[in-house]
Amino acid sequence: MSYKKAKGDPWENIEDRYNVNNVVTGKVTGIIKQGAFVELEEGVEGFVPVSEISWKRIDEPGEILKIGEKVKVKILKIDKENRKITLSIKRTQENPWERALKELETDSIVSGTIKKIVNSGVVVEVEEYDLEGFVPNNHLLSEPETGKVLNLVVLRIDPDEVLGGRMILSEKRYEERKNIEEYKKMVEKESSQKSIGDLLKKNGE
Repeated sequence: MSYKKAKGDPWENIEDRYNVNNVVTGKVTGIIKQGAFVELEEGVEGFVPVSEISWKRIDEPGEILKIGEKVKVKILKIDKENRKITLSIKRTQENPWERALKELETDSIVSGTIKKIVNSGVVVEVEEYDLEGFVPNNHLLSEPETGKVLNLVVLRIDPDEVLGGRMILSEKRYEERKNIEEYKKMVEKESSQKSIGDLLKKNGE
């Protein structure tokens, strides 16, 4: 009798050990462009689609995962008949988009560090929220450089895409707002000085 036969088929009673929404620890055993394979136990392996690896957009799973690495995963689906388990790494972590949607709105001011320059604009990491935003070329004022910190205004956060997340930002709008605020302060200062001058003039009379 082989060791494998003596041990039994781990998929026969898989529901006794794993259920949808369970959070378990596994080991990364393979990485492909579409995602990563994670071994939950000997003979039981699940798959993490690339969209379920991180709340941030990634091009390759190998950017943040390594073979042999232990990771926490949430079970999304169990297909016992076809011996498939769909897993998620990002859902074991706090969703930063939920916080962003609560705390940020159109015209909110944030800071972002340029992570990637693409043809249509720049991808920035939004400080304090651990998520990414996008600044289109027509909303950039300065020459983009990786690592550069920009002051930005939120143009839009798409609530319908919370699981993927989408935030559109503008450096141009920030500068416009800054100029308007400076102008208002200047007008208020001049008005205040004029009022004090009129008061002194009246007292002098």
